[in-house]
Amino acid sequence: MSTASYTVRAWLLAADARRIAILYLVAMPLVGLAGFLGAVAVQAGILFPAGDLLEAKSYELLGAWHGCGMVLLVLLPAIPAGLGLAVLESRPAPWLALAGWCLWLVAGAVWLAGLVRGEPDLRRCAILGALSLAFTFLSLMLAVRRRQSCGPFAWSIVLSGTAWLARLATGGLEPAPVAPLALVPALGVVAEVVRDSSGGALYGRRLVPWLLGAIAASTFLPWGSRLLALELGPVLAGSLLLAVLPPAALVAALLATVLRQPPARGPALAFAWTSIGLAMISGGGFLLLASAPTNAHLAATAFESAHLHFMAGVVLAAFLAGVHHWRDVIAGRATPEAATGLAALLLFGAWNFAFFPSFVTGYLGRPWGPGALADSFGRLDTISFLGTIGLVAALAVAARDLLRSLFGHAPEPAARLAASKQCE
Repeated sequence: MSTASYTVRAWLLAADARRIAILYLVAMPLVGLAGFLGAVAVQAGILFPAGDLLEAKSYELLGAWHGCGMVLLVLLPAIPAGLGLAVLESRPAPWLALAGWCLWLVAGAVWLAGLVRGEPDLRRCAILGALSLAFTFLSLMLAVRRRQSCGPFAWSIVLSGTAWLARLATGGLEPAPVAPLALVPALGVVAEVVRDSSGGALYGRRLVPWLLGAIAASTFLPWGSRLLALELGPVLAGSLLLAVLPPAALVAALLATVLRQPPARGPALAFAWTSIGLAMISGGGFLLLASAPTNAHLAATAFESAHLHFMAGVVLAAFLAGVHHWRDVIAGRATPEAATGLAALLLFGAWNFAFFPSFVTGYLGRPWGPGALADSFGRLDTISFLGTIGLVAALAVAARDLLRSLFGHAPEPAARLAASKQCE
């Protein structure tokens, strides 16, 4: 490879899918950091009485800016772009992936520029982000079409890509309604990690694509504030609760796989269990938000916000599981495993401390707004703030372990041979 291939221009306009995936893996944490700082400002607005730190209009604007960027620029493309392009892409249409990357860059610039100007252009950011993800999905779907066999991850990409294209056709790119679609590739990653860690045999493997398809279809169902705005009959409203059955069946299949064949322990499996644990908590929140009697009390409260953040935790843990699982493919060489399961345990605990108090405050009737009943939930807000600090520490440990694995010393010959076979 020539020296010109390592220039900034060569990287930014790379037609190589693995390079584009690496660009996403480098750029998305930076966007996530900006969104996290916005979330800290939003959290500060909750801790103080209304108007002391943020005016109501500024709070709503910052919250909308945070939600748009974190969902459309980080949550949804994290696994398809960051992992899918590196693992599944086989150069059938690299220019589609490059077009998606360029659109993502423009969407990120529009998103950040809007905050600097104080007038976020969320509509333009949403359209650009949606088109970027559509191009990425099309590139991956063409790549999967040429594969001789598909695992859970490949199926999840095809099904979530189909659902995303249907979203574009029907309109509606609000962050909250489209966020659950990120769970489909996340559960596909978890299923593949559990399968490979258990010797390659997944219990009920023929049903897994159907379960993932049912989960993708269920993301179109109304819940939370959207359900509150509809007037559904009791039978139709009660049937919404059935949407929890496909992910529950998938988790049961993964547990059966582990019980039948004890898996090899490692950080990838630890993060996969973290993702499953957060998904179970998120599923409990969905049951309450999809049930008409309880949803009337919980919609548009802190409870709904907590549910969205737990879904984000599911995707984040699955993303880290996938990066550890396919680190050799991403790095393009055999790499050592320098991480432990400590970061996954810290992430699970810190995520619950940071966001579970919002379930409680929302259930007690706290609306989602600046300084809403700030004096009534002081202890829970303090726990949430401490959990946020713990979350930063957990992510720092995870990043340190991941960098040590990707840039560590070369493994022993036997381990290198096994890793090269895994890359193939």
